[in-house]
Amino acid sequence: MPARFTSNHLYPTSDGKPMAETDRHRRIMVDLIESLKVHFADDQNTYVTGNLLLFYDRGNKRRDVLRVKEYFLFDPYEDYLSPSMQGYRLRAGQYVAIRPQAGRLPSQQLGLHLERDESELRLWNPASGERLPTVQEIAEAERQRADDMELRADAQQQRAEAERARADAAEAELARLRGRLQPQANGNGKHS
Repeated sequence: MPARFTSNHLYPTSDGKPMAETDRHRRIMVDLIESLKVHFADDQNTYVTGNLLLFYDRGNKRRDVLRVKEYFLFDPYEDYLSPSMQGYRLRAGQYVAIRPQAGRLPSQQLGLHLERDESELRLWNPASGERLPTVQEIAEAERQRADDMELRADAQQQRAEAERARADAAEAELARLRGRLQPQANGNGKHS
């Protein structure tokens, strides 16, 4: 196990376990972390991270169990968990299963619900009634907005060019009509 030297104490820098079982597991984990970072970006009291190795006491190399208020398990392939999405909440020192609501697992800590979408795990915001977008979905929406703005700008430019062409045509017609009226006005002036 690789170690790091700090203040005369050796601390392991890895627990020897892989970060994710498969590429899909890693992508789901990274997508959730990034979605939560975006969702909580303005909340100074929320720190979003994942898969960290923690030490609780300086000098104590023994890892302890972190008694988080909630935790969730997800098996995208439905190979080892039944049901494949589970949540547990700490009550009176014991973890108890979180009951699904409309097929989602509510997280009191996040104020969000976790839901399965085929082999994906998504976050749903009950306040907005919408899913939290992934970073890829945010980027795609930004690209779409940029494309839409470009289309609107092109359409506006085409309308402006068409308006200029109409104005030029009207100006030319006015000049033509003035030209036709001018000789008549000059001719009428000679007879008076």
